[in-house]
Amino acid sequence: AKMKRNTEDLTNLIKAWLNEHGWSYEENKGILEAFNGEKKWVINVQGIKRGRKQTLPVKLGEVIKHIDDLNTHYSMAFNDSLTYRRQWNEIPTMVKERLNMSVILADKKGNITEL
Repeated sequence: AKMKRNTEDLTNLIKAWLNEHGWSYEENKGILEAFNGEKKWVINVQGIKRGRKQTLPVKLGEVIKHIDDLNTHYSMAFNDSLTYRRQWNEIPTMVKERLNMSVILADKKGNITEL
């Protein structure tokens, strides 16, 4: 398995994970809109891209601009790293709960964890 997945590889891994958990989805430019009954989940996939790396808080700011429904769950998906875990843990729990936000991490073996 690849250690670091590009956005397309990471998106495909998350789509398979969503299928396993009973979610249907639509894909549009690195964003997955997933549906399970009345539940909606918007996942912004952040694989490896060329250029300068942005921190998780900067990427979170981009996602916040698109939050338009308080009943929708929002997530960002990344290749798992200690840096992203540390940056996610620095954001207060109350903020994450108010935004209905989580982070999805894919490890080297393709295991998915939602925090």
